Amino acid sequence: MAESLASIYGRLMRPRNTQADLSDLVECATCGGRSWVILRQDKHPLDGQWIRCPGCTTTEEISERLHVPMERMSSTFKNFDTATTAPVVTAAASIMRQWSDTLSPPWVVLCGPVGSGKSYLMYAAALRLLQRGYSAPVHTSARIIGHIQRAINSDTWPNMDEVIVSYAQQTWPLIIDEWGLKESSAAMAWWERILGHRYEAALPTAICTNALPEDIERL
Repeated sequence: MAESLASIYGRLMRPRNTQADLSDLVECATCGGRSWVILRQDKHPLDGQWIRCPGCTTTEEISERLHVPMERMSSTFKNFDTATTAPVVTAAASIMRQWSDTLSPPWVVLCGPVGSGKSYLMYAAALRLLQRGYSAPVHTSARIIGHIQRAINSDTWPNMDEVIVSYAQQTWPLIIDEWGLKESSAAMAWWERILGHRYEAALPTAICTNALPEDIERL
């Protein structure tokens, strides 16, 4: 039996508990209902400026903003299982936690096979950085390449070079998931511009890849 329009409308309008408990994800400052707070963090590019109150942000909004799937919103360092995880992965988690807390060293590259927990650590880093006032989405390689390709095929702003420069020069942390070497020659040239500049400028960058370290070194 088909659902009636009235039933569908009633289901859509039913109140949802979207203001989930984000105590593990964000450190909410009391905003007094204004939805904005002043960020107080030395050396942060937005120190002293008004930002959206993290505690007033719903789980769905954080998921969309950071490109973290809803089912992976519990992928935090706090929830990382060290008891049943290989020591090398536990060490990687420690490195990623340090990077999220200090952005030092500026570059981190996680190499490993599918299912080794690399993407989990990328999501955990994005959520931890949100606690610190940074909005650092987890970009897949395909997402960034697609962004550049759309700029090529569009007559409107921004153009291809502007998109590449935006990724290359942004001072905020850049997180890249599922980066690989099986790209076209054009795409690899774009990556060389983006990653080459970020490396030379020591801009905070975290990458996870299935490629072997020796293959990356030969680039």
